[in-house]
Amino acid sequence: MKELEVSRRAPARAGFTLIELMIVVSILGILAAVALPSLVGYIYRARTIEATSFLAEIRGRQESYRADFDEYCNVSGAQTNWFPAGTPGGSARSWVLAASEIGWTQLGAIPPGRQSIFSYSVVAGLPGPANIGFSGSRGYNGSDFWWIATAVADLDGDGTTLTMESYSQSKSIWSSASAGYE
Repeated sequence: MKELEVSRRAPARAGFTLIELMIVVSILGILAAVALPSLVGYIYRARTIEATSFLAEIRGRQESYRADFDEYCNVSGAQTNWFPAGTPGGSARSWVLAASEIGWTQLGAIPPGRQSIFSYSVVAGLPGPANIGFSGSRGYNGSDFWWIATAVADLDGDGTTLTMESYSQSKSIWSSASAGYE
C-alpha cells in the first residue's frame, strides 16, 4: 500500500488585512486632498464663462445699437441698477423682464436659457470729460460715446464678489480676480 501524501498548504485568505486597508484609505485621502481644490477651481472658472460670453454678447449688441441709433444703449439708467436684482450666489436665477426693464429689451441681450449666476449692469453715455468714472486707464479719452457692462456674482457664497467688466473702448474683459481682489 502506498502512503498517502499529506500536503501542508496555508489556508486561503478571504480578504484584506487591516494594514492593507489603511494604506488604501490613506492613498485615497491624499489624492482627494490634492484633487478637491483643483476641482473647485475648475468649477469657479467654468461659472465665469457665463459672464465672459454674455459680456461679449453685450459688446456685439451695443455696436449694433450704435450702428442703428448713433449712440449706445443705456440699459441701467443713470444709476447702476443690477439685473437680476441683488448679488446672486452660486445658483442660476431666471431673467423675467418687467416693463421697467425696457433697456434690456431695447438692447436685445438676454442670457441663454434666460438663466444667470451673475447680475449685470450696462451704463452708457455721451462724449465729454464728465465721464470720469471711465477714464484713461481703461482707454477712454472723452472724445466718443461710451458704455460699461459689469457682471457681479458671489460664486462660492462666502460674501466676496467677483466683478467682471467690459468697456466700449477695449476688447478686453477686466476681472477683479486678476486684479487681486478675489
